[in-house]
Amino acid sequence: MTDVETSTIGTTPGWAASVAVLAIVAALASGCQESQSWREPGPEATFEQFLMHWFKNERARAFEMIVEEDRKILTEPRDALKERLGEEGLAERQEMLVAGRVDNPYDIRSMEVKPPLDEKPQTGESVTLDLKYQDGREGTAKLTWTGQRWAIDLPLEAQATSQTP
Repeated sequence: MTDVETSTIGTTPGWAASVAVLAIVAALASGCQESQSWREPGPEATFEQFLMHWFKNERARAFEMIVEEDRKILTEPRDALKERLGEEGLAERQEMLVAGRVDNPYDIRSMEVKPPLDEKPQTGESVTLDLKYQDGREGTAKLTWTGQRWAIDLPLEAQATSQTP
Protein backbone atom coordinates (compact mmCIF):
# COMPACT_ATOMS: atom_id res chain seq x y z
CA MET A 1 0.00 0.00 0.00
CA THR A 2 2.81 2.35 0.85
CA ASP A 3 4.58 1.62 -2.45
CA VAL A 4 1.47 2.57 -4.42
CA GLU A 5 1.03 5.78 -2.48
CA THR A 6 4.72 6.66 -2.88
CA SER A 7 4.56 5.80 -6.56
CA THR A 8 1.50 8.00 -7.08
CA ILE A 9 2.94 10.85 -5.08
CA GLY A 10 6.28 10.49 -6.86
CA THR A 11 4.78 10.69 -10.36
CA THR A 12 2.22 13.41 -9.74
CA PRO A 13 4.71 16.29 -9.46
CA GLY A 14 6.52 15.03 -12.57
CA TRP A 15 3.28 14.83 -14.51
CA ALA A 16 2.19 18.26 -13.25
CA ALA A 17 5.57 19.70 -14.17
CA SER A 18 5.29 18.22 -17.68
CA VAL A 19 1.84 19.69 -18.13
CA ALA A 20 3.05 23.06 -16.81
CA VAL A 21 6.01 23.05 -19.21
CA LEU A 22 3.73 22.16 -22.13
CA ALA A 23 1.31 24.93 -21.17
CA ILE A 24 4.14 27.47 -21.02
CA VAL A 25 5.53 26.33 -24.38
CA ALA A 26 2.07 26.51 -25.96
CA ALA A 27 1.47 29.98 -24.52
CA LEU A 28 4.83 31.21 -25.77
CA ALA A 29 4.26 29.67 -29.19
CA SER A 30 0.83 31.26 -29.53
CA GLY A 31 2.21 34.59 -28.37
CA CYS A 32 5.03 34.39 -30.88
CA GLN A 33 2.61 33.39 -33.60
CA GLU A 34 0.33 36.31 -32.77
CA SER A 35 3.19 38.79 -32.69
CA GLN A 36 4.55 37.40 -35.95
CA SER A 37 1.23 37.53 -37.85
CA TRP A 38 2.17 40.94 -39.28
CA ARG A 39 5.15 39.26 -40.95
CA GLU A 40 3.25 36.42 -42.62
CA PRO A 41 2.43 37.63 -45.15
CA GLY A 42 4.63 40.68 -44.79
CA PRO A 43 4.55 43.75 -47.01
CA GLU A 44 6.72 42.17 -49.71
CA ALA A 45 4.59 39.03 -50.02
CA THR A 46 1.40 41.10 -49.92
CA PHE A 47 2.58 43.32 -52.76
CA GLU A 48 3.67 40.30 -54.82
CA GLN A 49 0.28 38.70 -54.23
CA PHE A 50 -1.51 41.90 -55.31
CA LEU A 51 0.52 42.04 -58.53
CA MET A 52 -0.07 38.35 -59.17
CA HIS A 53 -3.85 38.76 -58.79
CA TRP A 54 -3.76 41.67 -61.23
CA PHE A 55 -1.49 39.78 -63.63
CA LYS A 56 -3.84 36.75 -63.58
CA ASN A 57 -6.84 39.04 -64.17
CA GLU A 58 -8.24 38.32 -60.68
CA ARG A 59 -9.27 41.95 -60.32
CA ALA A 60 -11.79 41.42 -57.51
CA ARG A 61 -9.13 39.73 -55.37
CA ALA A 62 -6.60 42.47 -56.15
CA PHE A 63 -9.18 45.17 -55.36
CA GLU A 64 -9.85 43.70 -51.91
CA MET A 65 -6.13 44.01 -51.10
CA ILE A 66 -6.29 47.82 -51.36
CA VAL A 67 -6.79 49.88 -48.19
CA GLU A 68 -10.46 50.48 -47.46
CA GLU A 69 -10.22 54.29 -47.74
CA ASP A 70 -8.81 54.02 -51.28
CA ARG A 71 -11.52 51.54 -52.28
CA LYS A 72 -14.14 54.03 -51.05
CA ILE A 73 -12.57 56.85 -53.07
CA LEU A 74 -12.48 54.68 -56.18
CA THR A 75 -16.10 53.58 -55.84
CA GLU A 76 -17.64 56.97 -54.91
CA PRO A 77 -18.71 57.76 -58.50
CA ARG A 78 -20.22 54.28 -58.85
CA ASP A 79 -22.09 54.65 -55.56
CA ALA A 80 -23.50 58.03 -56.65
CA LEU A 81 -24.75 56.49 -59.91
CA LYS A 82 -26.19 53.53 -58.03
CA GLU A 83 -28.27 55.91 -55.87
CA ARG A 84 -29.67 57.63 -58.96
CA LEU A 85 -29.96 54.75 -61.43
CA GLY A 86 -29.93 51.53 -59.44
CA GLU A 87 -27.54 48.59 -59.69
CA GLU A 88 -28.41 47.40 -63.19
CA GLY A 89 -25.74 48.08 -65.79
CA LEU A 90 -23.18 49.48 -63.37
CA ALA A 91 -19.57 48.41 -63.43
CA GLU A 92 -18.40 46.04 -60.71
CA ARG A 93 -16.63 47.70 -57.77
CA GLN A 94 -13.22 46.35 -58.82
CA GLU A 95 -13.70 47.75 -62.31
CA MET A 96 -13.43 51.23 -60.83
CA LEU A 97 -9.68 50.63 -60.45
CA VAL A 98 -8.34 51.57 -63.85
CA ALA A 99 -4.59 51.40 -64.33
CA GLY A 100 -2.59 52.32 -67.38
CA ARG A 101 0.24 50.02 -66.39
CA VAL A 102 0.70 47.55 -63.56
CA ASP A 103 4.02 45.86 -62.97
CA ASN A 104 4.50 42.28 -63.98
CA PRO A 105 5.34 40.45 -60.74
CA TYR A 106 8.10 38.54 -62.55
CA ASP A 107 9.88 41.79 -63.50
CA ILE A 108 10.74 42.64 -59.88
CA ARG A 109 14.28 41.66 -58.92
CA SER A 110 14.21 42.81 -55.29
CA MET A 111 12.17 44.66 -52.67
CA GLU A 112 13.35 46.41 -49.54
CA VAL A 113 11.01 47.53 -46.75
CA LYS A 114 11.65 51.05 -45.46
CA PRO A 115 11.72 51.68 -42.63
CA PRO A 116 12.76 48.15 -41.66
CA LEU A 117 10.22 46.39 -39.45
CA ASP A 118 11.58 45.13 -36.14
CA GLU A 119 8.29 44.97 -34.28
CA LYS A 120 4.58 44.80 -34.94
CA PRO A 121 3.42 48.05 -36.56
CA GLN A 122 0.63 50.19 -35.16
CA THR A 123 -2.69 50.21 -37.02
CA GLY A 124 -2.42 52.76 -39.83
CA GLU A 125 1.38 52.62 -39.93
CA SER A 126 2.80 52.56 -43.45
CA VAL A 127 5.98 51.28 -45.04
CA THR A 128 7.48 51.88 -48.44
CA LEU A 129 8.81 49.11 -50.63
CA ASP A 130 11.82 50.16 -52.67
CA LEU A 131 11.51 48.11 -55.86
CA LYS A 132 14.31 47.16 -58.21
CA TYR A 133 13.42 45.64 -61.56
CA GLN A 134 15.24 43.17 -63.79
CA ASP A 135 15.79 45.89 -66.43
CA GLY A 136 17.39 48.36 -63.97
CA ARG A 137 14.31 50.49 -63.31
CA GLU A 138 13.41 51.43 -59.74
CA GLY A 139 10.11 52.24 -58.11
CA THR A 140 8.19 52.31 -54.85
CA ALA A 141 4.99 50.94 -53.41
CA LYS A 142 3.28 51.92 -50.16
CA LEU A 143 1.58 49.43 -47.85
CA THR A 144 -0.34 50.12 -44.66
CA TRP A 145 -0.98 47.85 -41.67
CA THR A 146 -4.74 47.67 -41.05
CA GLY A 147 -4.43 45.92 -37.70
CA GLN A 148 -5.17 42.53 -39.29
CA ARG A 149 -3.22 42.58 -42.56
CA TRP A 150 -1.06 44.62 -44.91
CA ALA A 151 -2.96 46.50 -47.61
CA ILE A 152 -1.90 48.31 -50.76
CA ASP A 153 -2.04 52.08 -50.27
CA LEU A 154 -2.55 53.71 -53.65
CA PRO A 155 -1.09 57.18 -54.37
CA LEU A 156 -4.56 58.66 -54.93
CA GLU A 157 -3.83 61.89 -53.05
CA ALA A 158 -0.77 62.52 -55.23
CA GLN A 159 -2.83 61.89 -58.37
CA ALA A 160 -5.57 64.27 -57.24
CA THR A 161 -3.17 67.12 -56.45
CA SER A 162 -1.19 66.66 -59.65
CA GLN A 163 -4.40 66.94 -61.73
CA THR A 164 -5.76 69.99 -59.94
CA PRO A 165 -5.48 73.11 -62.21
